[in-house]
Amino acid sequence: MDAASGLSAVIVNWNSGSCLARLLDSMEPLGKKWARVVVVDNGSQDGSARPALGRDGVELVEAGENLGFAGAANRGIARVATPWVVLLNPDITLRPGTVETLCHEADERPRCGIATGTLLSASGRTPQIRPLPGPWTLLRDAVFLDELLAAAGLDRRRDPEEDEAAVNDSPLRAVEVEQPAAAFWMLRRRAWEAIAGFDCRFHPAWFEDVDFCRRVLAAGWEILHFPGLRVGTHLGGSSLDRLGYAAFVEIYYRNMLQYLAKHHKLAYLLLWPLIRLGALVRRGVIGRWYR
Repeated sequence: MDAASGLSAVIVNWNSGSCLARLLDSMEPLGKKWARVVVVDNGSQDGSARPALGRDGVELVEAGENLGFAGAANRGIARVATPWVVLLNPDITLRPGTVETLCHEADERPRCGIATGTLLSASGRTPQIRPLPGPWTLLRDAVFLDELLAAAGLDRRRDPEEDEAAVNDSPLRAVEVEQPAAAFWMLRRRAWEAIAGFDCRFHPAWFEDVDFCRRVLAAGWEILHFPGLRVGTHLGGSSLDRLGYAAFVEIYYRNMLQYLAKHHKLAYLLLWPLIRLGALVRRGVIGRWYR
């Protein structure tokens, strides 16, 4: 990647504590190779957006309210004109050199709409790659089948990042995937334009990235993951901590039903009572452990 290729960053911030400052510090080695860095703050009350003020090359957009991830991402991306936009959660820190490498690799693949690399957490790799969920997958989640199968050792779903030998042999090997978590995306702006951006009905968060990936793939773009490219670290879990478990469950399963109604209409009609019941049980039973 060079300055002429055009790369911007959009960061969606909401009450992120000290995370945004750490992220912006980790972005500084790229310097002027960032054509634009836009921080969209969703009405934070903790002063977490202040590190963006007065920082060279960083534009702070204060929404004054919580637009949700989708609304804030759309607003930020609309303000940039570069071919590639790195969409970031504030609880990410970037490794020097990896963003340029990922941008170069993605740019070499004309059908690539989204590219991602591997994020690390304090305990190791951060699980972030999943297939697009169908009705059965969502029902399993809602009614505790995932937990029961995992406890019984019967959950055989494979993480695409598990193939360490292939990763080490070919660090820039690209794997076609369906749903990388939106904590870090290298997003081709033309792909975002082609599907009219994120759907703001998934508010404030969860399933907007799943819906976006589904529509990107349906429009003929590829989503590529580079498991051997360690792009940074991811703290994770901060939205759940700030919202509280009961609010998280309500929002998550409401947006799950929104996703079902949009993409699997018949399944929505059949499954919504079970999914709502599962959400109520989670709030009433598991929610007590979080108080």
